[in-house]
Amino acid sequence: MIKIAICEDVKEELSHEYDETIASDGSVENGEKSNMIRFSFDIVTEENEKYGIFVICYNTDTANPDNVGVYMIEIARADYDEYDAWQDRMVPGISILE
Repeated sequence: MIKIAICEDVKEELSHEYDETIASDGSVENGEKSNMIRFSFDIVTEENEKYGIFVICYNTDTANPDNVGVYMIEIARADYDEYDAWQDRMVPGISILE
């Protein structure tokens, strides 16, 4: 587990647990290329609150260049258990699941 200081002005710390959950999908359709990277990790606050973070990035998307970069970030408490398949949760931007 790696301890990360958020910033010098904030005395809180987060622990980061990386379980090597990463996936990549590439596609070529009608000459257009797309490469998506998905990964997730957990963070634990100093108050022992645990959150799951799920991120989707595109490092290539010639069909829709606006997608390149971080496409979505999803944040949920660790005890959240109402997940749909990741394909059904793809919403651009930041989603906080409650």
